[in-house]
Amino acid sequence: MTTSVKKQAARIAGKAIRQASEESRATVSGKTEFFKRFEESNLARETEGRDAFHALRRLRGRKLPHGDEVIIARHLYDELPVLKRHLREKGMGIGEFCSRCGITDASESSKELHRLTLPPSKNPATVRLRRAAEKYRSLVEAISKITNESVSTLADRVLRGTSLHLSKQMGSLSETEKLGAALQSIVDRVDSDFSIYVKFMEIAELKANHIAMGGTENWPLWQVTSDCQSPEEYNRKLADAADKRFAFWKRPLFAPGSPEAEYNPHWYPRADDSGVEPGTEFFYIPHVPLGVIEFADFPNRQSDRARYDKSVQERLDDWRRIDEATEQSRITREYSVRDDWDSARLCPVGQSDPKGDYGGFFAWIIIYPMPDSSRLMPMLYMSFEEGMPYMIPLDARNLVIFRDAIWLDETEHMSVFDRIKELLGYRTDTLRPIEDGFRRTAPWLDHNPLFKMKQEHADDLQMLDAFCQKLWEEK
Repeated sequence: MTTSVKKQAARIAGKAIRQASEESRATVSGKTEFFKRFEESNLARETEGRDAFHALRRLRGRKLPHGDEVIIARHLYDELPVLKRHLREKGMGIGEFCSRCGITDASESSKELHRLTLPPSKNPATVRLRRAAEKYRSLVEAISKITNESVSTLADRVLRGTSLHLSKQMGSLSETEKLGAALQSIVDRVDSDFSIYVKFMEIAELKANHIAMGGTENWPLWQVTSDCQSPEEYNRKLADAADKRFAFWKRPLFAPGSPEAEYNPHWYPRADDSGVEPGTEFFYIPHVPLGVIEFADFPNRQSDRARYDKSVQERLDDWRRIDEATEQSRITREYSVRDDWDSARLCPVGQSDPKGDYGGFFAWIIIYPMPDSSRLMPMLYMSFEEGMPYMIPLDARNLVIFRDAIWLDETEHMSVFDRIKELLGYRTDTLRPIEDGFRRTAPWLDHNPLFKMKQEHADDLQMLDAFCQKLWEEK
């Protein structure tokens, strides 16, 4: 990004955030407007992450740095056995696979694949490996789709050891980029160990089939009920629920490429953009508690530090003030949240109160698919009391906003950015609450409502089989 564009981005972002901070207050509409302005501020910013996959994608039509093609080709060769197994299961040959993803030579055969992969016994010079970054990007994306693996997890493995991997770029990253990269790396590690992405893709398939057969279970999104404004709206929502593209995010309000959506060509969700469950039912998703946060009610700290500090203190006082009727403060009630698991019913317990007494302003860090389902990301989730959960990606761009936001409990407060950084456990001899929390709750995904229905159906069929067998034996 050029210096002039960076300056333009800073001016746009600063103006948008300053205006939004001044105008937004503790209302849903205020926070929604804040994020709309924040989205607009990103128009002049770099729009891609700093993980390995995006480093490869940013090269576009250029060549890979010398030597990187050898490392990538060797790693891709290691991926071929798994790829071929998945292709056999789908009844697809390697030639058809190469044709579909554009990895072919002039004769439309799979020979081009041999110039993108490298067996350990082969000399790179004799294979004449390709160096076109776009070829390798296409192959990585295509493999991830066939094997149902998050593209960021696959790319992190394939590009490890190259100059494109984040481990080789740490000196050039800002603190915000490092935090975003660390969160994404944790997500990829947990995904690799628990097959989170594979399970999400199975959930999408199960739900689509279930709705198409007349079912109504739409987890993790809001359930589709018949109390819609019209039969047309009800049918439209059912059709979306049966569409795998909208398994984890509701259909966007504006179609991509439409004039209404042009101000937001990339993905920055607002409060009403997710469509996910606002209660405990959501928390089969891998998650870790962050705590109470305030993020849209402050003036710009850089332009008016005194006013910012005064506003922070006012919010702290409001949260900690004892209510005479309940003899509790708002912050104490909000921290009534529990993150428990009912081992008998196999369901999450205590993450929010259905009566709305607590949990609405309590934030969580979760693992969740992007809207296009290409990969998993670390995200911030907050159910909010009006039942419109916020789902915000914790990438470097959005982490910036949390430098002026605050995390608080009964006695302490700090910036949300610093609290998230603290929860990494990066200091010597400290715990790793984020990764440990993800690993603790990752097995919960195995018991989500769609998987439960699948298991119940399998158990029912098994009982029917046993009953029939007994009848036949009695003859």
